[in-house]
Amino acid sequence: MKLYCFFFLLLLPQALRAQFTRFESGTYILGKDPRISYPAQLKLQEKKQLLLVRNPEVKTLELTPEEVSYARIGKQAYLTAGSFNIGTKLLTGGIVTRAFVPVLDSGCIMLMRYEYKERDEVMTDPKYPGASFTRRHMYLLQSPASYAVTVLPVGTQWGNSRFQEGLSLHLASRPDLVELVQQSRITENNLRAVIQAFNSNQPYQPVPNSTSSRP
Repeated sequence: MKLYCFFFLLLLPQALRAQFTRFESGTYILGKDPRISYPAQLKLQEKKQLLLVRNPEVKTLELTPEEVSYARIGKQAYLTAGSFNIGTKLLTGGIVTRAFVPVLDSGCIMLMRYEYKERDEVMTDPKYPGASFTRRHMYLLQSPASYAVTVLPVGTQWGNSRFQEGLSLHLASRPDLVELVQQSRITENNLRAVIQAFNSNQPYQPVPNSTSSRP
């Protein structure tokens, strides 16, 4: 009973947030007609990956990522992206076919952050049934002219060639920014700043207190 109460209290805040999340003013674009932007009251159900659309003309619609290419809810923009791998473990790893992904910066390069849960080791103790999950994230880069996304690894792989090659490819027209990447001076802490510099065609401004800064 104590264990049941513990999990109930742990999940209660998440349930309340999901229940009382309100519709917000926004716009969305359907994949089949990218020329038209539809204004509506919107709400995103992240767990189910559904965009709820409410407008005076029709009842509430449920749109999947396969049907939508872009949505803006309040101040937050979302792109639909897919065909990328997540996770390193057999039970939770796989390919994301299509999902709503928050946009961190937009322009010639779209910077997105995708969050997911990775399953930890299964607990075999009968007193603690089930499994625990760890929240993880990754960054995605996409050109507006392409549906393909580039995955930037996070965590222990930040300095590896995969990260540097993927980011350098998108920054190729800015040798000054590519040099920073090759010097391992761009990390998760200042990734957004370097993308903003590229999209605005401005010099890179170091992030205060960034661990990547060098004297």
